[in-house]
This record gives sequence, structure tokens and C-alpha cells, in this order.
Amino acid sequence: MIQTKEDKEVMFTRNILCELIRRTMEDAMADESKIALLRNKEMVVSYKEDAIRFLKTKSFEGICTALGLNASRFRRKAYL
Repeated sequence: MIQTKEDKEVMFTRNILCELIRRTMEDAMADESKIALLRNKEMVVSYKEDAIRFLKTKSFEGICTALGLNASRFRRKAYL
């Protein structure tokens, strides 16, 4: 199957958005209690707060909708 330039661009964009969601989930579910250095712990806490804030936005919901994913599932998983 030959992919057109547009197909490749769509897949590239989709991959970036999927990676954004994956990284957001990783940051949101980080366990800062397992970090030894205070500086690193503060950074992890900051990333976690940013990720959770992003999960609550309409932008996150829009990205999930565009990808055919359920934003609520990600939100529930992240808040556990």
C-alpha cells in the first residue's frame, strides 16, 4: 500500500499526539515518594501537577477526540 504525502503527515501528527498523551500519563502517575534527591522530587512533583492540569483541559479532550480516544479513561487512570 502506497502512502501519500498527506497520509504520512497525518500519521506523523498522530504519533506526536499519542506520545504527548503517553508522556502526560507517565508524568501524572509518577510516584514522587520513590525519588531520593529533593531537587529531582520537586521536578517530578511539578511535572505531575502540570500533567494533571493538562488532563483537565478542553485541549486534552479535543486531542483525544481527534484520535478517537476516550479522555475520561485517561483521566480516571491518572487520578488513581
